[in-house]
Amino acid sequence: MMERILRLLFGLKLRWLMLIANLVGVMIAELLASMIYRWVEGEITFGVHVAATLTVVMTVTPMSVVMHRLLAVIKDREQSLISANRQIQSRNKRFRSILEMSVALQSSDELAEFLQCTLTTLYRIYSDCDFAIIVHGTRANVVRNFAVHGLSSNEVDILLGLRGELIHQNYPPVQQTLLQLPGNLESRWTFYSLWGRANRLIGTLIIKGPVAFNEEQDVMNVLVRQISVAAENKLLAIELEKLASTDALTNAYNRGYLERELRNQILLSRSSPDMGFALFVIDVNGLKHINDTYGHEEGDRAIILVAKMLRRVSRESDVVARMGGDEFVLLCPGTSKKEASVLLERIREQERQAFIEIVQGENKEKIAIKISIGLASSDEVAGEQVMRSADDAMYQDKKSFYQSH
Repeated sequence: MMERILRLLFGLKLRWLMLIANLVGVMIAELLASMIYRWVEGEITFGVHVAATLTVVMTVTPMSVVMHRLLAVIKDREQSLISANRQIQSRNKRFRSILEMSVALQSSDELAEFLQCTLTTLYRIYSDCDFAIIVHGTRANVVRNFAVHGLSSNEVDILLGLRGELIHQNYPPVQQTLLQLPGNLESRWTFYSLWGRANRLIGTLIIKGPVAFNEEQDVMNVLVRQISVAAENKLLAIELEKLASTDALTNAYNRGYLERELRNQILLSRSSPDMGFALFVIDVNGLKHINDTYGHEEGDRAIILVAKMLRRVSRESDVVARMGGDEFVLLCPGTSKKEASVLLERIREQERQAFIEIVQGENKEKIAIKISIGLASSDEVAGEQVMRSADDAMYQDKKSFYQSH
């Protein structure tokens, strides 16, 4: 019974408790005053009760009001201090996370690992939000890398499909499209551009949070700068790695660099169909005949010519690599089978004009350079099967070449 009474009392608001206390106080004071008066005078009239009650009310009520106001001020002050302390603790936690992120980001070897580490840290700071980071490529339809935490596949498809808007920092159309998805009306989308040196846009950070999400601008500015600097450092390291990963004879990339880039493209292709890639396997026909007849130096000239031809038709985002001997691979990020077929025609056009001139004494001979090509893309086979499929197609093309010559 007592427990139920206490629950009832503690469940009431402060002002109601004060009112009850006042009434109880008046009753007790009136009772005591009456008892004292009777002890002194020996009898109690109705007027004594009225006088005692009014005196107590006139005395206790102003004091109760003052106490109520004072307690309310103290309570508000206490709540303000608690709220301020929580905000300070939250900010300190976020800044500590930023410092931890700084160390973790520097220890991430791969760009993909760096992005996932970044999103894990962001989620630790803002656990009620979802995130994505897009590292833009050199072309609008090419994504250098992409990482996501918590977003749906539909949201990912929209972000990748509208990456041209993100590159131009035209965020309202992207936000409006995202808000049209079921369940997104209660969400808030925030976009932060990641800038490198010389005001070069290198990526976009996307945050999906509740409508009430109120990011602290100073904390977010530190976070965005930290991510931008670390991302650019990773990109610069990749560029340096490119310089160290070139084939000495042809200046094409070597096999190790190609395998790393192919691995990255396979991971990206799993994220979304828009992140697909195409791959060419190219092999020089008749190289053994050139080596045996004219010497290995002329064979090397033929290999160099093919490498130059591939670089001439490829785009900045493409990877031309020498796998070894007379075999090359052309990796094309963000490219469909249909788009790659156009590039295939350009390679064949270059092939029709490819010759090496061999001088032997007074004799000059032009040797036509012919190549076998196999093409495959991730929009027709799984990303892990693209290399094998292109290699098989190249051997079929080589077989047809030798059957017709």
